[in-house]
Amino acid sequence: MLFPVILVSVLLNIMSTWSHTGSPFEGLNFAEDLDRFEREWKEDKTLFKKLMETYLFSNTHKLTLTMSSDENYERDLEQKEMRLLEETVSSLSEEDKTNLFKRNLKLSEMQQAERDVSSLPTLSVSDIARQFVFHDAAKVSSSPVNVFENIQPTNGVSFASAFIDTSGLTADEHLLLPLFNQMITSSGYGDVDFETHSSVVQNCMGGLNMHCHQTHNFNDHSTFKQGVVFNMHSLSANANEAYDLVNKMLSSARITDERYLSNLIYMQEKFVHNIPHQGHKHAVRLALCQSDHLSRLSDTHGGFTQFQLIKDVLEGRRSVSDIAAQMESLRKKLFVQERIRLLHVADENTMESTRDMFISAFSPITEASSEDNVVLNQSLQLESEFASENRKMAVVCPVNVSYAGCAVPGANHSSPDSVYLSLASNILTTFLHKEIREHGGAYGAGCSHSGGHVRYYTYRDPSPVRSLDKFAEASDWFLENKFEDEMVNEAKLSAFQSLDGPQPPQNRGMTAFLTEVTQEQRQLRRELYLDATRDNLLQAVEKYINPSAVKNGSKGVITSEQTATEELQKNNGFNVKVL
Repeated sequence: MLFPVILVSVLLNIMSTWSHTGSPFEGLNFAEDLDRFEREWKEDKTLFKKLMETYLFSNTHKLTLTMSSDENYERDLEQKEMRLLEETVSSLSEEDKTNLFKRNLKLSEMQQAERDVSSLPTLSVSDIARQFVFHDAAKVSSSPVNVFENIQPTNGVSFASAFIDTSGLTADEHLLLPLFNQMITSSGYGDVDFETHSSVVQNCMGGLNMHCHQTHNFNDHSTFKQGVVFNMHSLSANANEAYDLVNKMLSSARITDERYLSNLIYMQEKFVHNIPHQGHKHAVRLALCQSDHLSRLSDTHGGFTQFQLIKDVLEGRRSVSDIAAQMESLRKKLFVQERIRLLHVADENTMESTRDMFISAFSPITEASSEDNVVLNQSLQLESEFASENRKMAVVCPVNVSYAGCAVPGANHSSPDSVYLSLASNILTTFLHKEIREHGGAYGAGCSHSGGHVRYYTYRDPSPVRSLDKFAEASDWFLENKFEDEMVNEAKLSAFQSLDGPQPPQNRGMTAFLTEVTQEQRQLRRELYLDATRDNLLQAVEKYINPSAVKNGSKGVITSEQTATEELQKNNGFNVKVL
């Protein structure tokens, strides 16, 4: 919900003043502060210069903090923790140990006990509207490209999006797409270098990005749509300059600038350091990569396969000049009218005033020549060096704990079983949370169904092998009918929290634009969510994710070298790859 988030932000903003004995209401006097700023700015146009001089350049109260790396940090930290543990245990008396044991037994009993939440306020499934409220864009033109418009209350902001089909690209060209996206939007254009370009973007736009997008087809999850999505927005007052800038980026971006391309590549090296924050997502994708071609494509664009490209460049196995030479070829392949569809979102007045600018911005995208051989709506069958024949893969990364993932084939999006598996996954998460987080010591665990697969994951997990076994035990628990009817209703409410959650105006209709799923198909799924019964869920779990199916599911674990070799490879048959 947007409003509570705003309230939390306001509270956090006033905490600093309040904590230092100031009045919490001072931070809420926005109008007074703005009025004072306007008065002082009118009186003195050097206001900012003076403030910088006083508080930055002439301020003698400074603290210089220097950080340096230590190759032995992880080892020393582990040894320090072991010494602390040994010292703590040795200082305990027998009575202390007995008391600790009793307290942990009591904690275990509390964790096992059912919680009574009947007194808490809740929403009922009967309160949910049966009819879906659609915000889909209207198609206003199909020549020379498909153009969609969506009138929404954007308060004078014009939002532009473009979907460009990337079918027909080679595996290596897909590997370069993330770099291509960044080069188009940030490398500069013509005689304007990337530094100047960045300032120009900030002056006329509120946002600009270009990213890879894939989604399974509604009726067949073995096929998928693939493309890149371009997004930007600006105030209507800046729209002329902003859309002219888009035109220049599409026509003359400096995508062969090797100096800037090198900078981008070096910046991607931090990927491995971000794994602890997104480890569970990488583990699930690793599991999916064992059999799912869309996930292999996703990994090519933003996972281990993409990082391998960066590593190859940094270690000299591939040259920046080689990559730069392929950028122009990618532009010629992708920027053709047959591949693109456009979406314009704005309020009625802004739409009217910016419509021609919006269309003109994409004029550099022209009709393909007869030699181009444009391929559309084609799924790519990719090989992956992170896939193994037994569908068990562990990747060694610089982490102290593990992240486990498991993927089991589920139902097509068009099947009612897809809805039932989504609801069942929500209930299974309750079991996994208790067994893996509360009893197993992991930071988190869960289950979901999307893209034709049921996906299990753990986060910061000290016992990944145990957790993989618990995934199958969850289905046993479910099929033994040990869940309450109220859990089914809670799963439905959780699903509608996402389906009916508030969306900012610019996002309304975006899912339909990207997936091309019809209103009738979405309405049918809504009704299936509302009408699903306990028996529907039991039958779907038995059909797709019974204990045997989960045990045979594809598995991926991100872990340390010791866990990978001693637990996963030696005792559980995992293939191990060092990142």
